[in-house]
Amino acid sequence: PRKPGWENEYTNYYGRRTQSGGSKYIKCAWQEIVEPPFGLMWSYLDMPIAAFTEVDEKWFSWQPDSLITYHAFLILEIENASWLGSTLYVLLERCSNTLHMLYGSGDEVHRFMQHHYANGRQRNVEQCLHQPRQRLTKVVTLRQVLEWMDNVVARDWQPYNLLAENCQHFVADAQKFLLHPRMRWKKSPPALN
Repeated sequence: PRKPGWENEYTNYYGRRTQSGGSKYIKCAWQEIVEPPFGLMWSYLDMPIAAFTEVDEKWFSWQPDSLITYHAFLILEIENASWLGSTLYVLLERCSNTLHMLYGSGDEVHRFMQHHYANGRQRNVEQCLHQPRQRLTKVVTLRQVLEWMDNVVARDWQPYNLLAENCQHFVADAQKFLLHPRMRWKKSPPALN
């Protein structure tokens, strides 16, 4: 992306040149939330999550894919989320002791999530490994995901620990919830991949 443009400390514009020589922009507005963002996402709450993709960003360029030294995040997809039929993407990412969420519609937002952290800092895209996209076979709505985060994730939240409580654990727990939403939910064991 090109140099970002700041409207104020909470609003930023990101632009990039396309291969055809045109420009594409997205606007990011940051808000600190202390409760589920039902008001911000009211029009999407009862829409089903269609699929998700885990992305693993290696810490070092030389490391084999099998090492556990990577940062993990999850991108959820809600298809036909707008009257234009575009997909709503929701980024869920644990960074240290905070949980970041970024959402927006369209391919440009999806690309931004894959290339930037929720705070706008650029990822090392060459070191990102996309896991296979998984379609959900059971209905899980965005409301259910937010309620799970507000109840289960908040209840079980522990301070960041590189080995025992990190982004990989959060992503594993989120995937477990998305694939088995009716299961009695328990904490996942440490990541071993």
